[in-house]
Amino acid sequence: MNGIQFKIDHDDARFIDAVRYYGGEAAMHEIRGRTGLTPGKAHHRFDKLADLELIDVTKQPYKSKQEEKVAHLTGTARMEIERGLLDGLTREFDDETLNDLLSEVRGLRDDVERVENKVDVLTSTVRDIDSEFSDLEEYVYGWTEFAETYLLAVRQVLEEKLGVDMNQHLQDVEDDRDDV
Repeated sequence: MNGIQFKIDHDDARFIDAVRYYGGEAAMHEIRGRTGLTPGKAHHRFDKLADLELIDVTKQPYKSKQEEKVAHLTGTARMEIERGLLDGLTREFDDETLNDLLSEVRGLRDDVERVENKVDVLTSTVRDIDSEFSDLEEYVYGWTEFAETYLLAVRQVLEEKLGVDMNQHLQDVEDDRDDV
């Protein structure tokens, strides 16, 4: 391992592991969220690990025009990780942190259950609406067929019994409507 393992401490290893976790590229807020490092300790690791050529550092826009550091694992870092640089890394939790994490997981489970229930209600509602729409569509088709038959009968009576020229009458109504 070329002595790198002797130049990094536990927090350095956690930092590198966080960058690896995010696919080899991680922003400051991601690294801090994964490691729990303070801003000062995280900034120190950016500088130290860049000096050791384990990361390259760039900046990207972040929250209302601020810039944020982004760590990119170098080929050297990837090679050292393959050689076992992070093998001894274990994440230690005290009881309070573990209880906080368990509480957060329970809360997330509750959130997921609430969302699943809402999805079930919405799915049921969509099925009900679809069923009602189908019933309405069937009713409209039936009514339209009845109305068409009824209107044809009325036209036939007007034309045959009363001598009304329906085509001329419809044309006159259409012309009156165009004049308005």
